Amino acid sequence: MEPLDPVLDSEQLVRIEATHRGFTYQNLYGVACLLTMNATGTISVIFEHDEDVELLRADTHIYLQIKTRQNSLVLSDISSTLDRFAQIRNEHTLGNRKRNAEFAIISNVKPGPELHRMLATESWPSDVAILWPGVYDDGAHLSLPPVSADLDTAYSSCVKLANNIPFRSLSPATLVLKLAGLAQRFSAGHNNHRANLDDVKGYLEQLVVQLQDFPSAPKIYMPQRGEPEMATLERIRLLVGPSGSGKTSWASQIARLSTRESTYLSVGEMPESAVSSTLARELAARFEFELEFRGIGLASTATGIELLKFIDKQVARSRRDITIVLDDTHQLQTGTVRSIIEALSGVNFILLAQPWTGMSELEVRLNIKAEMFRGWSLDSIAAAFARAGCAINAGHAARVIEITGGAPLYVLNGAQLTAEAYHGDVDEFISAIESRRNITKSAQEVILSEVFEKLSPASKTVAALLSLASVPLFADEIHELTAIESQSADLTASAIRDLTSRGLASASIDGSVKLHDAYRIVAVDSQSADSSRKLQDARVKLADIIEKSLPSRGNAGRFSLWIKLLSQTGRIENLINIAVQEFFHEAGDQRGVWSAIEAAAEQDDLTPEVRFWAFDAMVKWLHRDGRYDAIPPLVHRMSEIAEASGSSIEHNAFSVPTQ
Repeated sequence: MEPLDPVLDSEQLVRIEATHRGFTYQNLYGVACLLTMNATGTISVIFEHDEDVELLRADTHIYLQIKTRQNSLVLSDISSTLDRFAQIRNEHTLGNRKRNAEFAIISNVKPGPELHRMLATESWPSDVAILWPGVYDDGAHLSLPPVSADLDTAYSSCVKLANNIPFRSLSPATLVLKLAGLAQRFSAGHNNHRANLDDVKGYLEQLVVQLQDFPSAPKIYMPQRGEPEMATLERIRLLVGPSGSGKTSWASQIARLSTRESTYLSVGEMPESAVSSTLARELAARFEFELEFRGIGLASTATGIELLKFIDKQVARSRRDITIVLDDTHQLQTGTVRSIIEALSGVNFILLAQPWTGMSELEVRLNIKAEMFRGWSLDSIAAAFARAGCAINAGHAARVIEITGGAPLYVLNGAQLTAEAYHGDVDEFISAIESRRNITKSAQEVILSEVFEKLSPASKTVAALLSLASVPLFADEIHELTAIESQSADLTASAIRDLTSRGLASASIDGSVKLHDAYRIVAVDSQSADSSRKLQDARVKLADIIEKSLPSRGNAGRFSLWIKLLSQTGRIENLINIAVQEFFHEAGDQRGVWSAIEAAAEQDDLTPEVRFWAFDAMVKWLHRDGRYDAIPPLVHRMSEIAEASGSSIEHNAFSVPTQ
């Protein structure tokens, strides 16, 4: 790694480091107080008011002054603190403040000899305790968190406390980092410097909810070259990078570390007409907003944009700081994105997208500038290969950038491939990839194909089946799907772990799994003719699985997938019946359904009844869209079919799951 230039003012650097070390230590002790509120009966934790940290309990008000020193604590370090304690004590004695006052000085070092002797004298105030690492007796009656000697120990101590919080979908380390940010926010004056027990409980609960739909962040996150900053003052941000460039990992990292409430929605392959209403439902469920106004609710005729505007008013009243991460934004029309953002004027947006032709138009319409993901640096690539057990030099790392663009997915796959298939020889790996690259196949595609070829048969099977789903599937659904291949539950579970550990699939915190977009094409292309026939059987099974899930797990993405599978598996009767339902035009995938029904209407091998109602569905569709001039020819064809059949046509209602 390139060394930093020598600092110009070393004395100033020492002062700055000491200042930040003190504030960080103070915030971490405040986090420990937050994490022990229930156990200690603390009602409120107050930051940077009269003292560094204050604890309100039923009968006591505890004032804490927190000191960090390089050497022993001496009387001159705390003389002004003792004077201020005396003033506060007098306020309580006069009755100007409620509760009994107690005081403590928290020090990362032990008292010097003179101060230590003073603590044992009768002249030392009985309501003032000094606590340092390993000493609890003086302050045992205060029920304060243990004191740490340095920042690393303080952080580890907080992580241990966080491990006792019963919300295990958040890692203890993540929770500590979030609460440290919250402590700093209260210190700056938020909520009059005061964190109440009920507020903190709600914050802990919210952390669990706000992260449950984000894809899991990588265990080790490495920033990219010129990576977009995580915290900015911009309300709307557009972040662009090709598939595999790390956009979603970056967003998940933000969700882990930001104190803002956030929610994630992937709009990939979601019908455009369903995006606003789906987002409204997500926000209502996530943040407990109401969707009932003037008699308009979820089952009413309110449009998605109307619901979003109503939610926006609730955001303004609650003064909540909410960020929405919209993934795969390149799949949407500029007008759709703009209308959603305008409807939610009090909400922050992070738009994730792959490069697309409409990017410039969106930048102009929203008056923003796209931020690009430019891939890992030489150092990050070297670190990735080193973790895989492969020795790599700067020249090799530069060649890896040439063939991967530095995109994390391809770099990590390349490192793992080098370790497993090329005995850790980076030069051999690069040469092999470059030799297979040609005009029609990029180096990235070669890497993906070779990684897929090295998978176990069980992992290939699961990957191929996951490639059929454009939405995440839950473990029970994957097991049910792989049963058609007679694959055991243990093998399937092992395959899922293998795919997620390699980065071929991503697992969300709610337990659902989705094959990475870059691998969906590879998985399909790898299938033989026999495998392709099996995949068609799998589509039939998946359609049944998705249909069964709609009442409990239904959303626009799943409904759209179900419609697509019905079309692919030739279930024309179901499509005909669904196509005339109003909710289909709000949430259905209309692009492929019309052609499927149109083809069915002219298929002689289908029954006259099915063909008749196929034309009927198209007539209703045209009428709904105001294309009246195209209706008469279709009505004429319906009459011909009815006359030729020699019997009355009766419509059979097919079962349609409600959303």
